[in-house]
This record gives sequence, C-alpha cells and structure tokens, in this order.
Amino acid sequence: MNGWKITAKSNGGQCEHCGASLKFMWTIRHEDGRTMGVGRTCIKRVTGWTVSAQEAENALRVAAMDARWDEFAAAYPEQAAAIQAAWDATRAEQAALRAAGIDPYCAVQNPAGEYRYAARTGNWEFAAGYAAA
Repeated sequence: MNGWKITAKSNGGQCEHCGASLKFMWTIRHEDGRTMGVGRTCIKRVTGWTVSAQEAENALRVAAMDARWDEFAAAYPEQAAAIQAAWDATRAEQAALRAAGIDPYCAVQNPAGEYRYAARTGNWEFAAGYAAA
C-alpha cells in the first residue's frame, strides 16, 4: 500500500491533510515513521490508494493482529519461530497446489497422502503430481 498502513481509528478530530472536521479519523503510518490523522477521502490524497470503509476496517484489524503477533514473537521467540515455520510450510504447499492448477481451498488429502480435487462439475480426480508412490 505504497509504504502506508492504517494503524488506528478514532471518533472525531480534524484532518491533518485538509483541515476538515471528521466523524472518524484514521491514523496512517508510513514505513519511514511519519504518521497522520486523516479522513477516508484524504487517505487517497496522501497515500494514492482508494479504500472503502470496509477495507479500512479490515486494514485496521490486520494492523492490530500484526501488533499482537509482534508482541507474542518478542515474548516467545521459539514458539513464534515454530508457528512461522508451519505457516511457511502451508504457504509452500498451497503454492504447489496452485502450480498444479488446483485451488488449495478445494483440495482434500486422503489417508494415503494423495490430493484430490473437487472439480466444479462435482467430479473427483487425482491431482497430477500428488499421487502416492
């Protein structure tokens, strides 16, 4: 998002970009450390990206989750490393499924370790490259 992240939302305030009175003020932070309190319209003017109210709320939730993860990782580095390794393995597996033309959210692994794909037609077929030896 151009180096900017939405980090907070508060009721009321004055936009630091245009000076307008705001019902909701969004705090945005640049990766270089700058912060600004702006309205949704000025988010586009300052950052260059358009964001709907729902997208702004989602970005705020992601920022809160990132902050909680950073706190957890600082307090429990070994556990955080293990969780990160599991996430990385899952992402790699999903990438391999996508490379095979399979939506990872429609793939099912059977007890033999084979992946099957539920095609939109309702048919089941073995995914190429995933059959057990």
